[in-house]
Amino acid sequence: MSSADTTPLLDLAWTMARQGRFADAAILFEHLRALSPGDLGVLRGLAAAFAGQGRTLEALQLLITAREGQPEADGLAAAIQAQSLPAIEKFNAYLAAGRVDLAEPYAAALVALAPGNAFLLAAALACNQALDRPTAVARY
Repeated sequence: MSSADTTPLLDLAWTMARQGRFADAAILFEHLRALSPGDLGVLRGLAAAFAGQGRTLEALQLLITAREGQPEADGLAAAIQAQSLPAIEKFNAYLAAGRVDLAEPYAAALVALAPGNAFLLAAALACNQALDRPTAVARY
């Protein structure tokens, strides 16, 4: 199936996401991803659908995949920015609950999306120090 054949499905998935039908949108985006794994519009859409379902870490992982494939793509920076605040909120909530093990994946994902951010690097470093992960500590 060519990308031209999937355009109506992609449009439908985005419409569902805009309507708040995130679970339905995610199903369509996942099928579209199977057809076109590196398609930026599909990855961004699936990330938005996951985020709408509260699946923030999964959304971040999709954006990391998108960034690795197309680092300068239009719309990617906005998608990353949209997911950063919810990710930081979850990171902080896990830290407040004393769950460094659950906070660390958020810090790591945010560092992957914003590698030059000193705050995020320090957060990832501190998490890995607390978890006694010397290999990860050396990376940060």
